[in-house]
Amino acid sequence: SLYVLTKTTLFKETDDLPPDGGDNNFHIDIVPGSKPVFQALRPISQDQLGELWKQLDHLLSKGWIQHSKSPWGASVVFAVKKTGGIHVCWDYHGLNAVTIKDRTPLPNLREMRNQLLGARFYTLIDLKDAYHRLLIAPKDREKTAIRTRFRLFEYVVMPFGLCNAPGAFQRLMNQVLGDLYNICVICYLDDILIFSPNPNKHCRDVAEVLQQLQNHSLYVNATKCHWGQKEIEFCGHLFSSDGMRIASDKIAAVQDWPIPRTTRHIRQFLGLTKYFLDYIEQYAEIAAPLSTLQSLKSAFEWTVKQPKAFDSLKAAVTSVRCLCFEAGEVYFRV
Repeated sequence: SLYVLTKTTLFKETDDLPPDGGDNNFHIDIVPGSKPVFQALRPISQDQLGELWKQLDHLLSKGWIQHSKSPWGASVVFAVKKTGGIHVCWDYHGLNAVTIKDRTPLPNLREMRNQLLGARFYTLIDLKDAYHRLLIAPKDREKTAIRTRFRLFEYVVMPFGLCNAPGAFQRLMNQVLGDLYNICVICYLDDILIFSPNPNKHCRDVAEVLQQLQNHSLYVNATKCHWGQKEIEFCGHLFSSDGMRIASDKIAAVQDWPIPRTTRHIRQFLGLTKYFLDYIEQYAEIAAPLSTLQSLKSAFEWTVKQPKAFDSLKAAVTSVRCLCFEAGEVYFRV
């Protein structure tokens, strides 16, 4: 590590509630005239029931949820982790449908990457329980209620799954990083990348960012951070002083993608490859035969053009080169 922070609370367990932010607490504004949304309990297995209770017990012990008498109620859903375990989630589709949307923009990667011109050292910060570091306004907590076989609970801190959560968290991070933003650090939600031209300045930059995080009662997962690297993965791309290229696991995901069988599969594949649009010359032209299959009104026809386009996009992603950063004072001939 390039930097060792002493006498800090940054790396401790998140066993406290975030500070009361007043007007900056998370609010859930509902479309006028909307009624509370509640969902029926879904059948679950004994394994799922055990995992649910473990998760609820953890959230209660932290003070992140509390008992509720709310007229609202989201149901519990489960997802399988890549490691094989069970992930407990809440189905907030009903609440999101009647929530007034927060249009706070998220950072644009194309704009962020040009801030990295001249950087040679990088540190990636992993925040601990990031979303839970925002308190929900007391009047809005009942709207986050979750229905379980044990009883009804509601969140005290911002949970995952709410449509306005990303915008609210990005606003928090913009405030936390303040004048450092785009000078020595960029941030996409809870991904924080510190960049510097030399080791000495990087130590100072890391110290300043960590101090800002501590000032705002945010916590860092030290074992998941990457300190003082010359190449770093950020938002699916590998960055170095040479430029940027696609991360190997993202290339593998494209390589291993099975032949699409439905419109939904086509949309998923194009969504993945479009993320790397800047690397692929004539992307729209190559993808055109697949793009026509995105419409539900069109028949799903996998003839000669579609397999060719599918294979061409795969080949284009797996053969991309490094993209250089745009130098501000350099003129280009087009």
